[in-house]
Amino acid sequence: MFRKSGFTLAEDATHVDICNNTRRTAFTLAEVLITLAIIGVVAAMTIPTLISDYQEKVTVTKVKKMYSTLSNAYQLYVANDGTPQYMDWTEEGASKVYNVFAPYLKIAKDCGTNDQNCISYSVRRLKDGTDDPAIRKNEYDVVLNDGSSISFRGHSDSRYLGVIYYDINTNLAPNQWGYDIFQFMILPERIVPSGEPNDTIIDGDLGFLDRFETGCAESTARGYACTAWVIHKGNLDYLKCDNLTWSDNKCK
Repeated sequence: MFRKSGFTLAEDATHVDICNNTRRTAFTLAEVLITLAIIGVVAAMTIPTLISDYQEKVTVTKVKKMYSTLSNAYQLYVANDGTPQYMDWTEEGASKVYNVFAPYLKIAKDCGTNDQNCISYSVRRLKDGTDDPAIRKNEYDVVLNDGSSISFRGHSDSRYLGVIYYDINTNLAPNQWGYDIFQFMILPERIVPSGEPNDTIIDGDLGFLDRFETGCAESTARGYACTAWVIHKGNLDYLKCDNLTWSDNKCK
């Protein structure tokens, strides 16, 4: 051990700067490890939430953009060719819906009707994660340049001219309504995001699958009617709490 100017130079966290005759204090290894451990715990608690919030924002942005794209495409078609007629739930009807929108979309791959080699034909899932009992048939599928996909379909009755299913990530999981699959309905005058209250102008007694409260918000809802909430409210809070009403803007 060496002493100079009243200071002791030892193998601990205290060091004497001989030139400046000042004392400097460093962190011990134990202190560094404790700090890193705290940072790790905080990161583990916050990063998943940050990732989830980011993914939600990406989903909302994509759905809003698709709504704008489909609405503009439909208005251009109507301006050039007039309002289309009712398109029934057949392969021919699906092809007619496709022909309305195809000229105005950036299509990377045209899959046609029921091409199982293009878009996964695994069963779509409901909001609660269980398989959707509805049969996936008579749909015209396309993959877009951004990796998303659209399935065009005629409708089973003339309340709507046709139906559009938008999948933000095509074959990637979870393939669930309200998570990454969203539905739009075709009216004579415009495109309607499913679950929008204004679509009651068609029929004063819409089925439970078409209403936001029963078609999206309830814990047992299938999730078909979540699209309007995403577009107008800007979040996916129907996945975080039950029994929202359209007058709400987020979970209470």
